[in-house]
Order: sequence, then C-alpha cells, then structure tokens
Amino acid sequence: MNSQAGTLTKIEEILTSKKPGSRDSYRKIIELSMVRMQQLTHDMLRGYPHLQRWEQTDDVFQTAVIKLYRSLKEVKPKSARQFFGLAALQIRRTLIDLVRYHLGPQADAANHESDFGHFDAVDHQTDSVITLSQWTDLHEAVDKLPADDREVFSLIWYASATKREAAKLIGVSEKTIQRRFCRARILLAEVFDQDTLG
Repeated sequence: MNSQAGTLTKIEEILTSKKPGSRDSYRKIIELSMVRMQQLTHDMLRGYPHLQRWEQTDDVFQTAVIKLYRSLKEVKPKSARQFFGLAALQIRRTLIDLVRYHLGPQADAANHESDFGHFDAVDHQTDSVITLSQWTDLHEAVDKLPADDREVFSLIWYASATKREAAKLIGVSEKTIQRRFCRARILLAEVFDQDTLG
C-alpha cells in the first residue's frame, strides 16, 4: 500500500484540474488505480474457490473496470475520495453479479458434478465458512450502510486503503476513520462474522 501513496495524490490532481471530466482524464485515473484494483480482485477471488473455477482474476477485473468506466459517463467524481468510492461500488456489483450468475440456484454450476448448488467458500484470512447467501447479503448490506460508514468501509475493505490513506482522502482524523469503520462492522455483524470483516 505504501508504494501506492503517490497514486492518490496524482488522481486528486487530475480530478481538481480545470478539465477533470474529459475521457482522457478518466482513462488516466483508471490507469493509475489499476494495480490497486487488480490486487483487490485477486485477493477477493482467492477467498472463493468455487467462483475461481468459473472466472479468472483478469476477467473479473476487466468487467469491473468496464463498469467503472461506463459509470463515469453519468457520475463525475470531484476527488480521489469520490472516485475510489465509485470504484469500490462497481467491484462490489461485479462480484455479486458473478456469484449469482455462476453459483445461484438456476446457474450451470448448480447442476455441475462438483455440487456447486451448495456453495460454501472459505475466507482465506480467517478460514471461516462463507455461504452464497451470506456473501451476497454482505455486499448488499454494505450499500445500505449510512453514507459516512459505507464510504470508510468501502475504502478499507474493497479499495484496500489503510486507515491513514482513508483519513487523508476524506479529510478527517484516523480516530474518526477507526470509529466509522468499527460502526460499519457492528452494523454488518448480523450478516457476516466479525473476524471476516477485518
């Protein structure tokens, strides 16, 4: 993450320039954020071996980037903070769509010889068992969090930002970030195990 510190500054500079909303500007911003987004995609897929059987990291990543680029025609982020919030949203939606497509009850995987109709994934950080229902419920629950808590949770959990980076992006203290992240975890506790939420 430390090697990516300059990326946030560069993105911020582009978005606060005189012509931040040009097609070239958004392409440059996506280029700058690709390493972070690709690593995030890889880390999340590693925790879901059943989905890995059907999708490659690069394919998931490319789908998320296309969704992000298309969304920039409608949504015009004015800061790195807003951009990473939008990126996190598109990654989240991509993963939800893929799980439903490949592992839902009507999907091909439901009738596959490996019995993918019963979806259990093991989170690679905690070894806890994650069901399809829990997994999709979690990501949908994130969308329903209060705006401040959702923003902090998305930056840290989806965009892999440190608490210090999140504080800098949002313009608040690290203590405030810690408080909001903790509150988000508490609100999500009914959906997912706290150890998995990190």
